[in-house]
Amino acid sequence: MSPMLHSSVGVIVESDLTITLPKLDITITKTLTIEASTITFTHEKGFHLVNVRYEGATYTYIALLAREWPEVINIAVKLISGKPLSDVEEQGLRELAESTGWSTSDIIDELKNINVSPSERVEVYRELFEKYYREALELKERDTVQASEKLWGAITALIKLHATLTNTPIIVWAHGKLYNYVVSNVPREYRRLFIDMLEAGEPLHRHFYERTLSQEAFIECWGKAVELIEMIKEIVYREAQRRGLTFKT
Repeated sequence: MSPMLHSSVGVIVESDLTITLPKLDITITKTLTIEASTITFTHEKGFHLVNVRYEGATYTYIALLAREWPEVINIAVKLISGKPLSDVEEQGLRELAESTGWSTSDIIDELKNINVSPSERVEVYRELFEKYYREALELKERDTVQASEKLWGAITALIKLHATLTNTPIIVWAHGKLYNYVVSNVPREYRRLFIDMLEAGEPLHRHFYERTLSQEAFIECWGKAVELIEMIKEIVYREAQRRGLTFKT
């Protein structure tokens, strides 16, 4: 019997798994049904992809989304096709934004372009990083809660920017995935800095929800996070320049 997965959008029924080995490229295919969509998984040349057939159109995403966040697939497909979101999906969108530290409009853009190769979004993530970092610094003296969340948004955007340099898809609203990305993709000489940046930013991110940091604690966490962001920004921008990328100003 086919395994069944449950999500907020209903029951996903998974078909049998088919594996082929054309030459040296492994292709893995399996099919799911979710609401009115037909979802096919493929694994080609090192990338896990999922192809979603919805109302006559096909959308391609990284398979991790369909395995762990099938409801996000549904939101993304509806956004791209112009269909209205349900109240539950609207709430899910807001939760993604809060977890990432980005605005809802930036998350909508992320989901609409989630089938785009990361390397094609370098300038987008550079702009997001600089926007949230600038806003965080501007808010620091008058609103520590909003400043903390903007700084977390800058951190997630900076990691996304690094991921574009190696064309690596990364899920930014799942904090564990950020650590996994760093351990697997950041050169060992810089890995500890990236991990320290995430660890420095997380108390500030929690401050957005809990509002429990004293002024002294906020200043301590803030100073460490900003110091690390500055160091990693230099590393990432230098690597981008080494790869021949010139950011717009």
